[in-house]
Amino acid sequence: MRLDTVDNLAKSPREDLVKIKGIGGKRARKFSLNSKALISENYICLGLCQFPEKRTEIFLDLEGTGEQVADEELVAMDYLIGVLTRKDGKEEYAPFIAHGLDREGEMFGQFVKWLLKQNDFIIYHWHHYERVHLERLAERYALADEIRRVILENMRDLYRDAIACFVFPTYGNGLKEVANYMGYKWKHPDVNALESIALYFQYVTDPHKNKDKMQKVIDYNEDDCRATMLAKDWLKQNSLKGYGIRQLTPLEAGKVYDYKF
Repeated sequence: MRLDTVDNLAKSPREDLVKIKGIGGKRARKFSLNSKALISENYICLGLCQFPEKRTEIFLDLEGTGEQVADEELVAMDYLIGVLTRKDGKEEYAPFIAHGLDREGEMFGQFVKWLLKQNDFIIYHWHHYERVHLERLAERYALADEIRRVILENMRDLYRDAIACFVFPTYGNGLKEVANYMGYKWKHPDVNALESIALYFQYVTDPHKNKDKMQKVIDYNEDDCRATMLAKDWLKQNSLKGYGIRQLTPLEAGKVYDYKF
């Protein structure tokens, strides 16, 4: 059978896929499941997601230029750390902003000071960008080891939960694709990571005049934080729903997917 359509891929036995050079068992399973999800336009549940019970949930998203800038003349930096906090049933968003190209350290310091005031918390984020860049900031600004541990040991990558527990009817597993499938809509569909960088550089040329530019970046960041929160709730709810389980028995709990940090 020719594998020139998603439909053909979905119908192909996995044992035929592994005969293709470069495709092993894991990749064949991934291709097969992804194609079936796309054809059905519905997710496939692979396991149960379990999240720790914490009083404070923090949904984190960073905006930066480090992985986007190709021009060596542009500054590689993180310019916004956004946090959406959910505590005692209340939600609050706060952006920490570098209001100048030389104020990244000041922004990071404000974020760390705020974070250390939180207790019994967990930080949720999507994929590795946030962890990698917080590690970079901690190194750049000589954050004490004990404080660094407080931050990094309480971070949870929801992307890892998502791909372990679900196959989505999407062509990728980025936050935009997955959260959009889950029903989240961004305020500014025209703003993306590259556009937010351009808006930030316009803002720092004249912060007073270009407040509206920065506000679009803040809106974009808050949407990413809220999409991350939606994803966490969706993963928890639908992994239980997928198995028809409301309250896990001890035996079921032992089979729950819960990766170690």
